[in-house]
Amino acid sequence: MNTHKKVAIVTGAGQGIGFEICKQLVQD
Repeated sequence: MNTHKKVAIVTGAGQGIGFEICKQLVQD
């Protein structure tokens, strides 16, 4: 898992979509 990429996605997308994407990345 790329923590930096995850943080970038969450920061860029916000709390809504970013959070869902983050969960999907964690599952992978």
